[in-house]
Amino acid sequence: MRAVVVLLALASAHIARAEPPKRAVPVYDGRAEEPTTFVDVARGVVRVVLFPVRIVVDYGVRWPIGKLIAAAEHSHGVRSGIRYLFLAPPSPTMSVYPIAFYDFGFQSSIGLRFLWTNGFLEPGSKFSLKLGTGGADWWRADATVLAAVPQVGRFRAGFDAGLRRRPDQQFFGVGPRTPYAARARYLQVRLGLTAFVGWPELSLTAGSSAQYIGESHFDGRLSIDDQVAAGRIARLPAGYRELVVTRRFGVQIALDTRGTKDSPERDRNSSGARIDAIIEGVQDHEIGQWLHVDATVGAALRLDRVGEHKLDLRMRVELVEPSTTTPDDTIPFLELASIGGSRDLRGFASGRGRDLSAAALMLDYQWPLAAWLDATLYLGAGNVFGRGLSGFSTGKLRGSIGMGLALAGLSPDRQLELWSAFGMEPFDSGSEATSFRLVFGYSHDY
Repeated sequence: MRAVVVLLALASAHIARAEPPKRAVPVYDGRAEEPTTFVDVARGVVRVVLFPVRIVVDYGVRWPIGKLIAAAEHSHGVRSGIRYLFLAPPSPTMSVYPIAFYDFGFQSSIGLRFLWTNGFLEPGSKFSLKLGTGGADWWRADATVLAAVPQVGRFRAGFDAGLRRRPDQQFFGVGPRTPYAARARYLQVRLGLTAFVGWPELSLTAGSSAQYIGESHFDGRLSIDDQVAAGRIARLPAGYRELVVTRRFGVQIALDTRGTKDSPERDRNSSGARIDAIIEGVQDHEIGQWLHVDATVGAALRLDRVGEHKLDLRMRVELVEPSTTTPDDTIPFLELASIGGSRDLRGFASGRGRDLSAAALMLDYQWPLAAWLDATLYLGAGNVFGRGLSGFSTGKLRGSIGMGLALAGLSPDRQLELWSAFGMEPFDSGSEATSFRLVFGYSHDY
């Protein structure tokens, strides 16, 4: 009995004894805990939404590519090729680089770029000549001369000239609901010259072009004439089977809070906002004249300190406003507003839509996938509409989704990329994926 009393007393004393307070975690570096920011929340949301995609990418793409890169790092020939294609500094004389491009559904091309940036005229000047071919019926030549005037700050003057022949171009008709079944081929032959003078942020432009659009059955596809005869395209478009000669005068604007492209202090991995716009008057003596406006407003958000995770949001609007004496249906179809291509809805080939106006909203999310390799997820929605965006509605928008891979950290100007994307029918028509693009290319751009 005495032992029981002693045990009860010890238990009561243990229960009554208050636990000592927990010691606060010391702040060894003298800094308080950082508060949760909007960027932290946005990064968490993105990670949750993209978790299924990341599982597929990590084990279906990242792991095998990592093994391939590890093997390539031990190859002397691969290391030498990478140094030349991506890491070689500008030469004091002209350099020659290969260029190649593959786009699913179009004719592939290869070529050479002759580039002279270091030692050409004054510092900041440039000479570039690109020659490419996809066969005897597909060829192009583009030349750029930029002369800097360091005595007047960053003032510059120059010109762009180009000559091309392509039998693989596509036309689907005019309007926001043109079906994929209306796809038609056409031949384009174009000669153009544009001169510019001003600063990187603001310059005046003047140019002239002559182009002929003719019949083509590239890859066994139907021509525009065939699709009109079948009733899939309402009528032959303006400018078809004609030589169209235009002159244009305008102003080009490029403002970026991170600095201009050729600015040495520009930080590509920082957050910032950008606007690119061209406003020009276009004239054709036989047709009339019209105003062309193409503007893109965007914002880049860096999601981590080193800039490996980034969000890029862009909104693009293009307007074609005929003069009071120029009927809407007489403007050549290649002068109309359009969507598609690498600049906005990647799931559609360039020129997928044609009309007097176009609007598109794009979102890109970039993250590191492996050593030297970045992945980008593309999301977008947009379409073409009538004059001044008349007839705009969310139901008429077409969606686009895709993913791309690009070499990272080697060179901001020399890039090797592979990407694919799907394009969809308008939202109110079921959003069926009817278009697919697979693109692979190496480019060299200063």
